[in-house]
Amino acid sequence: MKKRITFSTNKKSTIDAIDDYSNAKGYSRSEVISFLLNATAPALNKITSQYHIAQTLESTLGCIFEEKAPSIARGEPKLTYEEFFHSVWNTHIRHRNEVIDQNFYAHKISHDKMGKSEKKLIHEKLTYIIKRFHVKKAIFIYTDRRVNHKHLRKVRISGEILLG
Repeated sequence: MKKRITFSTNKKSTIDAIDDYSNAKGYSRSEVISFLLNATAPALNKITSQYHIAQTLESTLGCIFEEKAPSIARGEPKLTYEEFFHSVWNTHIRHRNEVIDQNFYAHKISHDKMGKSEKKLIHEKLTYIIKRFHVKKAIFIYTDRRVNHKHLRKVRISGEILLG
C-alpha cells in the first residue's frame, strides 16, 4: 500500500546522497527514500519496543522502591520492607524454638577438620531435632569449634536454625 508523505531534511548532503544513489541505480528519489525507510523500519520498531519495556520497568521499580504513602486506614502501623520480610521470616519460615549445643566430644584424628563420625553425629542430631520439633529443615551453624590434640578432645559451640 502506497501512502504519500512529505518531509524536509536539514542536511543538503542527505538529499545529494539520495540523488547520487538514485542516478547510479536508475531509481527515482521516492523509490530510494521508500527503500531506506522500509530498511530502517524493523530497527525503529525494535528501538521503540525496548523503549517501552524500559519505561514499564522504570515505573514498576519506582512503585516498588518509592517511599510513597499508600492509602492505609488510620492508626494502622506502616512497615518498611526490612520489617515486613523479617516478620515473614520469623512467623512463617523460622521455627520459634532454638537449639544451642555446647559439649565436649572425642577428637581422635590428627587434623582440625571434621571427620566422618562428627559429620554423622551432626546429621543424626539434626534428624532427631527435625522429628522432635516437627519442622521441615534445620540448619547447623558452628559458632566456635576448638580442638585439643593433646587430650584428643574438641568442643563445639553451635546453633541450629529450625525452618518450619
